[in-house]
Amino acid sequence: MNFSCQYSVRIYELLKMNAYKAKNGQFEKYFELNKFRSFLDIDDNEYTLFSNLKNRVIQPAISEISDLTDLSIHDVKYGKTGRKITSVTFFVTVRTGNETNPQQANSLTDSIKPEKQTENHPVIESLVSLGFSLEIAKKYKNKHGVKKIERNIAYTLAKNQERNISDVPSYLNKAIENDYGNAWEIKQKKELEDKKQQDKLDQAKKTSVEKAKQERNAQNQKAFNDFLQLPENQQKELKKEFYDNTDSTVSAQIRMAEKRGVDIFTSPMVFSNFKIFLVDQKGF
Repeated sequence: MNFSCQYSVRIYELLKMNAYKAKNGQFEKYFELNKFRSFLDIDDNEYTLFSNLKNRVIQPAISEISDLTDLSIHDVKYGKTGRKITSVTFFVTVRTGNETNPQQANSLTDSIKPEKQTENHPVIESLVSLGFSLEIAKKYKNKHGVKKIERNIAYTLAKNQERNISDVPSYLNKAIENDYGNAWEIKQKKELEDKKQQDKLDQAKKTSVEKAKQERNAQNQKAFNDFLQLPENQQKELKKEFYDNTDSTVSAQIRMAEKRGVDIFTSPMVFSNFKIFLVDQKGF
């Protein structure tokens, strides 16, 4: 098939396995992004930015498969969870033999034309979009490398949000030359790790507090259940002792319940404080 993109063959195989499902010559194939990366043997540290995965893996493969095979990928949709891309769906048309062969012949002819232009690396396109000339952008890619440029672009954009830099190309040029983004990136990673650690501690504390609260509620409820098992005269004595020692707000709730002729424990405030009284003062 004369593929030049290393991932084209694997994506073609994954799609071809589903061609039998085509209706009216068309079918679609959905992949969760993590599984899709796994199918292509792409490591976690490769193409960490989705834009790089899209521009350097998915799009080239789409072009080659559509140009050189019996499958034409006429659309691709990317699903999101929140703001993060988490899935990719290919919409595919299965060509007949008569449609495929001329298409392959034309593509092979095009591929040997010396004037055919190759796509620029995404980092070059990023530099151009930020005011660099194409020639300087290509020169910087070769001189400084992709990682260094990417972290200094991120650094410059972050600083621009903070104080609205008047001359972004000049600022970015100085950042790349001095690699200001290196220390900034390390700081960002540390802050992220610190936040993750703090979130973990906060969650552990929250879980501990919630567990203690549940245990206390269970203890209070058990105390009240034990109270109900006592003889009536002992229950009255405990109620009276509670009445005599409770605060004015709870006393007001008790009087209100008695005035209405209902059980005093229908008041959540009275009920809660009575259970605490049983546990803390009477040792239930």
